[in-house]
Amino acid sequence: MKLIVSAFFLFCMLISPVYAENQLDKYTFNYVTQIPARYEKNLFTLTSYLTRPYKNDYDKAKAIAYYIASHMVYDEYLYNEKGRTNLQWRAQRPEDFLQTKVGICIDFAHLFDKMCKQAGISSKVVEGYVMDAKKIISKPTRKDSSHAWNYFIYRSKKIYVDTTFMATATTGHEKYVTEWNRKQALYKIGKQNRIVSQTYSINAFYFDFNFAKEKETGQVHVEKIVK
Repeated sequence: MKLIVSAFFLFCMLISPVYAENQLDKYTFNYVTQIPARYEKNLFTLTSYLTRPYKNDYDKAKAIAYYIASHMVYDEYLYNEKGRTNLQWRAQRPEDFLQTKVGICIDFAHLFDKMCKQAGISSKVVEGYVMDAKKIISKPTRKDSSHAWNYFIYRSKKIYVDTTFMATATTGHEKYVTEWNRKQALYKIGKQNRIVSQTYSINAFYFDFNFAKEKETGQVHVEKIVK
């Protein structure tokens, strides 16, 4: 039975379109997770290395998104399901986030945006909310999770990307959050990255994601309306 399922999966992979939604691009994932550490010291050098094998902006943006999602860790101590904690926080410059490798959605979004621009890709940071799909007809409130993600332009179309949701690694957080246990978590992550450039699995759905299909997950991104 397993052999039949595996064969069917391989067949689907072969006939799927190049930009098939939800499908992990294994070549790109392997490429970005095996990047030599020397290229990660400088943001422009990193962007150049990541996009070097690719001919179009779609694949270049994918390499950038895959890198961010597979190397960066979401800081649940700062922002969890109950909203922002009272811990010390400030937005990081993309260059700093590249080094700390730990941040929240705005850090992920700004890094993707800057790397895209360095690669000559038109992109933007989108601010809004993540809402319960059943409540989508209602207006966002403070109870809804404020969020930041991106889009880039490819063939005159907006391609939406959420590198925060693509990332699977988190700091985790204790029941009673303190600055001390957060610092301990950051120290462990930093120590691991000094030993080896740590990489993580990713959720490929949120590269070029479809808002209609996202509703099936029970949540949906809602862009903030700027008056």
